[in-house]
Amino acid sequence: MPKPTAVIVDGATVIRTAFPGLLPRLDVCGAFQTADALLEAHLPADVVVLELPWPVQLRAGMAALRDLVAARYTVCVYSQEDRPFVHAACLASGAAGVVSKSAPLPLAQAAFVEVAGGGSEFPAELLVRLQRLSERGGLGVLSPRERQILAARAHGLPLPAIAALLGEPEAGAVEECRATGRVLREFLSCASQEMVSRLLALDPEDLADIWPTR
Repeated sequence: MPKPTAVIVDGATVIRTAFPGLLPRLDVCGAFQTADALLEAHLPADVVVLELPWPVQLRAGMAALRDLVAARYTVCVYSQEDRPFVHAACLASGAAGVVSKSAPLPLAQAAFVEVAGGGSEFPAELLVRLQRLSERGGLGVLSPRERQILAARAHGLPLPAIAALLGEPEAGAVEECRATGRVLREFLSCASQEMVSRLLALDPEDLADIWPTR
């Protein structure tokens, strides 16, 4: 089975150079310093791993994310940024996943592969906040089974445990988890900044303007 293809967009030369050797489960077919360079090259890929510059170039990074999504790229944000509001804004802006640069490399690679395959990657703190909202009776967009999956993911259960909980083979559990992730991303993409800040107890600080406008 062919490896998923990936492109890295990162301002650091050392990261762009090292990525292919660090990610053996991906076919890293390109590395670019900027999103504009990738857009000009029109290079196809299953996933774009996009550095979100932090903290002074955050708004420029969000604009780059929106440009790549508009060009129909599947984007996984890769960043040192740890604020849940920013993570939610990335997913609301069309990112399929957000991965911390402090994550162990095997976990980061697994996340990139999952996003390349049509899945989602939510930071743990954001998943916990979504689960709390679900427990309070919010997130009416989720079915009872999707609420069960959200709770399992928020508690950090591995895929085999989720499959056992659902009474499904692992392949079936993967598809159900991916479907739940898509519903959660759609919820964030439709929510206003004021709504998501209130429901998820997210503090926008001085970053309210990075939330996508519809």
